Amino acid sequence: MTYPELPRWHRFVKIFTQLPVRQTVAYLRYRTGLLSGHIGKDKHNEPVSPEVLSPEYPLFPLPQVSELMLLYTPQELANLQKQAAEILDGQVRLFGGPPQPLVLRPPAPLLPWGELERRAQAYLPDAHFDLKQVWEPARFGWAITLALAYHLEQKPEYARAFWDRVAEFLENNPVYTGWNWVSAQEVGLRLISWVFCYTVFAPEINPNDPLHLRFLEAIAASASRIPATLDYARAQGNNHLLSEAAALYTAGCFLAHFPAAKAWRETGWSLFHQGLLEQIDADGVYCQHSANYTRLVLQLALWMSCLASERGDEFPPPVSQRLAAATRWICALTDPISGQAPNLGPNDGAYILPLTVRSFSDYRPVLQAAGRVFCGSNLFPTGAWDDMSLWLATPATLNSPPPANSPPPAPLTLRHSNRESWVYLRAASFTGRPGHADQLHLDLWWRGMNLARDAGTYAYTAPPPWDNALVHTAVHNTLTLEGQDQMTPAGRFLFLDWAQAKVLVWSPDGDKPGSVIAARQDGYRRFGVDHNRSVQQLPPAMWRVKDEILPMRGYRPRNFTLRLHWLLPDWPWQLKELPDRIRLELRSPFGLIILEVWSRPLPPGKTLQLQPQLYRAGETLYGQTPGSPTWGWFSPTYRVREPALSLAVEVRASPPVILFTDWILPESSGINTAPGHP
Repeated sequence: MTYPELPRWHRFVKIFTQLPVRQTVAYLRYRTGLLSGHIGKDKHNEPVSPEVLSPEYPLFPLPQVSELMLLYTPQELANLQKQAAEILDGQVRLFGGPPQPLVLRPPAPLLPWGELERRAQAYLPDAHFDLKQVWEPARFGWAITLALAYHLEQKPEYARAFWDRVAEFLENNPVYTGWNWVSAQEVGLRLISWVFCYTVFAPEINPNDPLHLRFLEAIAASASRIPATLDYARAQGNNHLLSEAAALYTAGCFLAHFPAAKAWRETGWSLFHQGLLEQIDADGVYCQHSANYTRLVLQLALWMSCLASERGDEFPPPVSQRLAAATRWICALTDPISGQAPNLGPNDGAYILPLTVRSFSDYRPVLQAAGRVFCGSNLFPTGAWDDMSLWLATPATLNSPPPANSPPPAPLTLRHSNRESWVYLRAASFTGRPGHADQLHLDLWWRGMNLARDAGTYAYTAPPPWDNALVHTAVHNTLTLEGQDQMTPAGRFLFLDWAQAKVLVWSPDGDKPGSVIAARQDGYRRFGVDHNRSVQQLPPAMWRVKDEILPMRGYRPRNFTLRLHWLLPDWPWQLKELPDRIRLELRSPFGLIILEVWSRPLPPGKTLQLQPQLYRAGETLYGQTPGSPTWGWFSPTYRVREPALSLAVEVRASPPVILFTDWILPESSGINTAPGHP
């Protein structure tokens, strides 16, 4: 499947007319400063006296080891020890994926960061080189795992491994030089990791070691690097700004005697709160429309709250209300059995301060801590996921529930009356740049397993066809019309002509038999049609999805190719073409799952020919239509992809057209399900 590109002039016109003016102006300021050479002239600060580099210690209270140990099973402790041993052997788990070599040497050339940024394409190894693979190990997120293991076991070799890697980084990445100084966000996240680890590894620090002074100088240089490109962060209007603001506040607290510390702290504090108010809607939806990035923002807020509470700073009530709303929003999307959430929107594996023995995919550690701090209550029963709360939800940070005029609406979810399955219907009202063209996508979860799933992200930058390929409508669980996206692709991270959705039917407590949720999206208004989708739960264990392509006013009849898509687990399958429907049978660990796709002709008497196709890992398993190499894949995190089944049913017809998908699940067999959310 190919996606047409806009002419450059047309794209520029749309960008200036459809994107927020303030962000566009900030980006132009940034580019003007960069290209003129005004930005990127940083020089290594002259040596300063050790007195002004004297760090604040302890920066935050450490949890009691005895309390942490009560949460963990022997297997969880063994897994943590295994990961720490991997790090000692030079292996790290980037993006929550499998172990890989830890590399802190960036690719050549070793030039000032401003020069690299100005001429990135000329200096990168090739046009498809992915800098995230350089930046991720240099964030030192893996060192947080080492710090957690050290706090529990007090093994000096863990601290020595950290300091050895810091020395290696500073040797291969001189201040303001090389790719690891290009992105202020990466600089900021590394700063936060370093400051955290300094506090935990303090018993093993030798203040007379020259590396100690070099480390503190690097912290000061990192904080000094960030303000130069704040216009770029403002232009992004997303987690970049929040990460950089948190790093400035962190540096201001840590190097409290440094001449610029007061300015760092005040700037970071102000920008962080301003960013939260601009980026989180009153109903808790984060502007990037991403489950993973919502979690990242909550982690940053928890870290800021932890530091602030020790210094008498308090989040303003409007900010606390937004954070409480965001916490409850993503909690409503978290499966109560697995702790996982739909792979919604961009997922590049971002996960700072992984202070838990739980896996990258488990959202409960962050949400439990955020619930305590921002909502004033636990959101899950006690479990191993309470460990992050002991680190970041300290007694000083715990709040009563923030006042609110009215409770924020939850995501468009519906839980089956038998309590074994639930669905999420994607219906967004975009006010910021969408990351994926995924309106009316449907996620279905059953007994802790993601049956109808979002493919994820895989890679932002890669050789075709994997150059951010999983953002398109065709890989989501929704309808595609004429093979086109719901919105106009205009760049790797940019869609224009935003499709907007409107909720038609929904009740927050609609878990009774026969309950329905429904929404409409206008992404195909250029064809003169609307797409409506409703989802109904039926006893004893069935879901019915109804898709309608309906003519708008002034519609001129014509035939369209409609494609209904479902991304499924890679399980044994059997597909049957019955006289009146398409039937796919999946053999799950807990019994047979059946999907039946059928149509209701409009007007009565019209015949619709359903054409099924089944793909796996880019290969065609059933049907005559060749697939795309990107179909039939699931990416649980960045740079990781797994085979999945991709069922597509096509029909050629003139609207109105109605398609049904019946999900028939095994009836309850006594499977133990976790309690729902409070």
